[in-house]
This record gives sequence, C-alpha cells and structure tokens, in this order.
Amino acid sequence: MRADTGCCGNLFLGLNFIMWMIGFGTVGFAVWTLITSGNTSELVSGTLIFTYSFLGIGILLILAGLLGCIGGCCQSTCCLKNYIGIMTFILLLDIGVAIAGFVQKDSVFDITENLWNELNDETRDHIQKEIECCGYNGPTDYTTLPSSCYNGQGTQFSTSCKTAMELWVKDKIPYWASVVAAIGLIQIIATISSCATMKAIEDAMRVGIEDYS
Repeated sequence: MRADTGCCGNLFLGLNFIMWMIGFGTVGFAVWTLITSGNTSELVSGTLIFTYSFLGIGILLILAGLLGCIGGCCQSTCCLKNYIGIMTFILLLDIGVAIAGFVQKDSVFDITENLWNELNDETRDHIQKEIECCGYNGPTDYTTLPSSCYNGQGTQFSTSCKTAMELWVKDKIPYWASVVAAIGLIQIIATISSCATMKAIEDAMRVGIEDYS
C-alpha cells in the first residue's frame, strides 16, 4: 500500500531537489577552481583545505539530496533513515562551525591566505574588481599588475585584498547571519518533513500488513 504523504511529501521532494542542485553546483565550482588554478597535482597533498571542504560539502549535499529524492519517490524507509542521519550530522557540523567561528572570530581571517592561494586567476580577478583591491598583501604581490587592479578610469587599487575582504565580511555580517539562519531553517524543515514522510510510509505499511493478515 502506497502512503499518501500529501503536501509534506511534496515539500520534502522539492527541498531535496534544490539541495541536490546546490551540491552539484558546489562540486562543480570546486573542480573548476582546482583545474583552472593549476593545483590538480596538489589534490592528494593534504594542503588544499578549502578545496577539500567544498568537495566534501558538495558530495554530502548530493548524497543527501539523492537519498531524499529516492526515499520520497520510492517511499524507501531505509533511504529516509540514512537521509535523516546525514542531515543530523550536517546540522551538528553547522553548529560546531558556528561555535568555532564565534570563539575564534579574532583569528578567523588568518586562514584567508590559504583560500586566496587556492583560487584560480578568474576568481581572484573578480574579487579584486568587486571589492576594489589588488593582491592579497597588496600590489607588491605582482610583478606585473593585472587589469583587475585598476578601476574603469585606470586608477590603481592600493588596498590589499586581505584588508578589503575583512572589511567586506564585517560590513556584511547581518546578511551572512541571515543566509546561515536560512540554510539552517531549510535543513531543519527538510529533516522534520523527512521524519513526517517516513512516519506516513511506515503507517501505510503497517495498515497494509494488517489488511493482508
């Protein structure tokens, strides 16, 4: 007997499809950055922390979205249980990262140099144009300044990207907090809807067994 999961089931499938797409986008960005930055040979070196993080998050989202879609469409309680386990792990990871970020807020920007070094030239150029900076430590990072170190009038940016990024992040804290809260809310809703969907499936299976007996 197939369970009628109603609106909750449709919401669950919709959220997981979005999660699936975000996962593919995250992995795609990480792979594109890795290939175009010339860091492919360093993939197994253990030094590309941010690349590993993006790949790990993307793969987790793809796996969670896939399990959620299969569990919801095929009404598989096994897939849904694994999905709930992954989502619980991601939620705990989010909480841990948030706490670590708050405790280490004064030194969190010290790791941005690693992130900068892992980016490809296209991404660095985009950042330099958007926040009007030049070089991570300043224009002295370059032997020949790229065009992204100048504005439309040909004026050179003198601010280092480390300083500009710190100011940009601090200015956007309310937006970042809103984004993090929205992501957390989506994860909580997806987890609750998965539990409701699994309960509806188990109830339908129980009724089917009773009717059969």
